[in-house]
Amino acid sequence: MVWDTLKKGLDAFMHPVKGTAKKMKLGDALGMYYRFSVIPLIIFIVLGFLVTALVASGLSSFGNTGLAGIATTALVVGAIVLFWIVLPIGMLIESIILHLVGKVMNDFKGDFENTFTAVVFSIFGTVAVLWMVFIPIIGGAIVAAFGLASVYVAVVALGNQHKTSNTLAPWIIATIIVLLIAGLLFSWILAWVYTVIGHLIGTSATLPLGSGVLPSGAYPSAGAVPV
Repeated sequence: MVWDTLKKGLDAFMHPVKGTAKKMKLGDALGMYYRFSVIPLIIFIVLGFLVTALVASGLSSFGNTGLAGIATTALVVGAIVLFWIVLPIGMLIESIILHLVGKVMNDFKGDFENTFTAVVFSIFGTVAVLWMVFIPIIGGAIVAAFGLASVYVAVVALGNQHKTSNTLAPWIIATIIVLLIAGLLFSWILAWVYTVIGHLIGTSATLPLGSGVLPSGAYPSAGAVPV
């Protein structure tokens, strides 16, 4: 079932004119995404583990074996969160904004399920090659290329789902709104991280009691003569 879904999803992405016309309920579209993402997720974790193992071999020579274990655990947890939580939530938010824009512009004739289905179809290609980020130099370029191709797939899929040809403008407006929201969220997270790091640095700069180091004012001056 997982392999069949992967093939169907890739076929829909590569041939969007015919492959994205299928109507699906919200749960069916989401279920198709999760089945589709299983194999790319496994490949992502395996390659990430190999990269982490190479880094860990270097760290172990310096005695940082604990750090390597933490990195491996973070990779697995992070990959699962990315594929099965972050991306679905992102698709849902994008679909909501996109559907509202399409309805306001009177371009979308179908329901929200049609919009969400189109968004799911459009992301298949990017998800399938996301593991390539671990390939130096060309990996990121390939993922970016599939990301650009997803724009075309999204426009075609929205046209199929809503039976209209006016889908580019709503997609562009919705994408701008999503990017603005993502930028604000990223700025907030970055500010929070800087605050935490600054707090940690300030805490580590505070000398613990019993360290044997006196404050600067506690030392006698060079010319002072003890009585």
